[in-house]
Amino acid sequence: MFVYHLKPEPMMGKMLLPLSELKNRFNEIYKIEDRKYTQRLETKEQRINTLNCLWNDVVHFSALSPQVILDEIRNVDPGHMPSRRKYLKLAVEHLTGSSAVVFRRDEKEPWVDFSLHDHEITPLVQEEYRELTKVPEKTKAFWKWATENNHPRYWFNYVPHVLVKGQVDMSKAEILEFS
Repeated sequence: MFVYHLKPEPMMGKMLLPLSELKNRFNEIYKIEDRKYTQRLETKEQRINTLNCLWNDVVHFSALSPQVILDEIRNVDPGHMPSRRKYLKLAVEHLTGSSAVVFRRDEKEPWVDFSLHDHEITPLVQEEYRELTKVPEKTKAFWKWATENNHPRYWFNYVPHVLVKGQVDMSKAEILEFS
């Protein structure tokens, strides 16, 4: 079982850092990574009670390969090219011992309500973790709505996330290129 992360450009070393640490240590990289929150600034200050931290204090992983997401997007937008050309694939076993949780956004939540609720967050249990193999229908419906309403098409909306508090060692990660 694996988790995925879009490869930062540039990536400094083998560690992924949460936004809060990037801001303090690598401000120029922080500015690049922070752009994705332009239309949802309040998300960064959402509290993750289980980890006793904020949204911007964790590294975010997807439970679905970004290649699967891109392939699905290309079904409706054949020429779509992501801004990043590579992504990281890490075996979930390498997160053992981390402060990690799984965030499964409640499908009853409105498209652009990014508030977190305690019932959406559970501890990561390696033996129970399941990687997705296809894009959730709710995600595809959101993309359709976003396209029709000239709204950003967030790739990972309604896709389960693994959130890890603090830095994550990616030295054992595989670097993959989008096809």
